[in-house]
Amino acid sequence: MNPLLLSLLQNPAVEIALGSTLILGIALFFVATGVKASAAERHRTLLCALAVLVLLPPVVLWAPKKTIPVKVAVAAVPALSHSVSPAAPPSGSSVASTASAPAFRPASQKISPVRPSGTALLFAVWGGGVLFCLARLGRGMASLRRIGRAARPFALHPAYDGLPVLLSDAVPVPLLAGAFPAVILLPAAAPSWTAERLAIVLAHEAGHHRRGDHLVQPLLGLLQAFYWWQPLLWIASLRLRRERERACDDAVLSAHSFLPSDYAAVLIATVRQTTTAAAPLPAVAMASSGPIEGRLRAILAPNLRRTPAGWIVTLGALYGFFSLGFFVATARLSAQPPPTAPPPQASEAARPGPSISIESEVIEMDEATYDAHREACAAAVRQGDPANLVSIKGVNVLSAPTLRAKTGTKMEIAVTRRIYYPTYMNPAEEKAWDAKGKAIAVVPPTPRDFDHKEIGVTIDLTPLLNGNEIVLQGMFHLCNFIGFTQSQAARPPYFEKGPLMASFVETSDAFYETVRDGGRIAILLPGANTAGQPIWTGAEKKDDGASSGSSIAVSAKYVRYLFLSARLEKTALSANP
Repeated sequence: MNPLLLSLLQNPAVEIALGSTLILGIALFFVATGVKASAAERHRTLLCALAVLVLLPPVVLWAPKKTIPVKVAVAAVPALSHSVSPAAPPSGSSVASTASAPAFRPASQKISPVRPSGTALLFAVWGGGVLFCLARLGRGMASLRRIGRAARPFALHPAYDGLPVLLSDAVPVPLLAGAFPAVILLPAAAPSWTAERLAIVLAHEAGHHRRGDHLVQPLLGLLQAFYWWQPLLWIASLRLRRERERACDDAVLSAHSFLPSDYAAVLIATVRQTTTAAAPLPAVAMASSGPIEGRLRAILAPNLRRTPAGWIVTLGALYGFFSLGFFVATARLSAQPPPTAPPPQASEAARPGPSISIESEVIEMDEATYDAHREACAAAVRQGDPANLVSIKGVNVLSAPTLRAKTGTKMEIAVTRRIYYPTYMNPAEEKAWDAKGKAIAVVPPTPRDFDHKEIGVTIDLTPLLNGNEIVLQGMFHLCNFIGFTQSQAARPPYFEKGPLMASFVETSDAFYETVRDGGRIAILLPGANTAGQPIWTGAEKKDDGASSGSSIAVSAKYVRYLFLSARLEKTALSANP
């Protein structure tokens, strides 16, 4: 898989777009091919798909991810014509230890202003579309409220099936408006209708109320505001309205003794009145100014399936769509580069390969510092030079080893931070009960530090030579291990010899960079500290052996950059390690 495509698929916005496309596409396919299904069953299928779309963004943002390794295609490097063998680093320079920072030359280029990122522009466009759709929905609801206030009671039928019946000069067709309470709005010419036409119209609007269509309409408007960029949602909304009207027609014909021909005649007369004006947006109208041939055929069909949607259809559709959305939202693709061929074995006849010297510097800052110095960070990344960053308050140098090895030899850079986790607990603040409700005394663990580990990133770096260019092939290994302790209580989370608090994460991302001799590059490192992770600070040993410290929740993430400067040595290392 292409690395750019892999990083794109890990974006939450792309995951939401992909999940909504799959859910809506499958729902529309089922509705289009479900010839034997009733209109109510097709309508319920689309409604379940839209309900899952509401849950998709929270699942994408907050549900735990399941890593799926995929192979990443990397550019091929010509085979080396010389032998390679590992060489020991110079004395006093340990790869995994923190050494003195190499002297980087200050940048002479001017810092250009940072342009808005593509993500910020896309978010601004999305927000503008949301505001436009919400404004249109609010305007429609306000217009409908004004019409309802100006409407007058219908003297012939003040109420039908518990719903108030009102007359209005502003509505051209019958419609069901409002939610709590809902009312039936009829045109001003309704008193001149025949008794049969009036009965059909009132039964149709009351059928919408029993089905809850008047509640779905405004919620659909909110969903359209969030997913306004999704074309399949607008197609599904049109199909939902079509199936809603057909399902209501089926319900009325099944529950009443109206002749299908009389019902169709009333529908045709209603459609003729829609040419003068359109119904308000959040209302459920009996008909709209569109083609009704399919609806008329369904009304007049003698053997058409008109059964309502049952619980089996509802639960099956919800389970299927939610399972699909949950899989798309929680699946996280992780880079797994193809295995590289082992380096050729050294022989007496083979000539030793050239050595490459790499100066590295890993700097770290929190998000607040990064936001305050975005221009300096952007300039340092472009120039591959952290000289202007290390002098900023809040920017820390975590590791700065100088590496020297032959081409093809894997080296390691460890970026670590040691944190202590005391196990002190106040038993008075802990409460537990057994199965009978009797209080249990909580026995705290012996005060001591956690079995602390190092937290950070390990970079496996392999320099290769491709003509006059130095190829740096590497892999990030993210490790975050808090530790274990023992406890004597017999209730969660204090199991005997169980973890009081533990967390372990290990992922990997590949990178493949090419630099010229003496060139510099900057790489953004994956972060090890997750938001909301509890960190204990100020851990010190008291005279009695107990640990003291304060607990805080880290809500800010850290930004780490790896700066590399590669240089080809003029002399060759010995062939023997």
